[in-house]
Amino acid sequence: IDYFIPVGQSFSRSLKNIILKKYNAFVMEAYGIAEAPVISLNVNSLKNADLSIGQPISCCEVKILDKMGNEVERNCPGNLFIRGNNVFSHYFDQFQINGKKSKEWFDTGDIVKMDYEGFLYFVGKQSDCFYRYGFQTFSKTIEEVLVQHPKVLEVVVLHSKYQSKHHHIRAAIITDKSETIAIDEITKYCQTNLPKYLVPDEIEFHDKFERNCIGIIKKSSLHLMNK
Repeated sequence: IDYFIPVGQSFSRSLKNIILKKYNAFVMEAYGIAEAPVISLNVNSLKNADLSIGQPISCCEVKILDKMGNEVERNCPGNLFIRGNNVFSHYFDQFQINGKKSKEWFDTGDIVKMDYEGFLYFVGKQSDCFYRYGFQTFSKTIEEVLVQHPKVLEVVVLHSKYQSKHHHIRAAIITDKSETIAIDEITKYCQTNLPKYLVPDEIEFHDKFERNCIGIIKKSSLHLMNK
């Protein structure tokens, strides 16, 4: 195998590292969303190793904004907005929604940063961004650490405030059924590999995750299970 070409949401760090190490194949990542199938493309081997999602394609303009709507400086995370011929026209039966014309900026819902060479780096999704004891973080940050445990196959990290002023972190995990694992083992692993403020408050094991029609895990169903 010489090439892997994943298309769509940002490729996970752990999976990309497995491919790079096991197959020594070039990962040419094409990052995009449902409303714009390809936004950026990474064909640079050095930036590939840095886990960049590449540079914007020629027909797609991008800008990265903070919460106040101001453009951020290079290497600073912000909300990704796009426009161009690659962006959809409108949602079915919702013609008034943003993105109905290619001249308008569309909010992707993703948080990225751009380096001085114009390469984008996926940081997380806006919906997965939360604050824990004053620190901004993302579910993805915790998931990428947990999935590196040799007995863990898949992880979904959920966060909610409940009645506390700090977000409650809950990790739902699917493990390798051929291995025996206890919650204490996962907790100790988190304490060793994560900052103290990111260690999950709750860990639970699952046999499977509910997914949508294209295979993406439905986090909403996991939220409902905890109510």
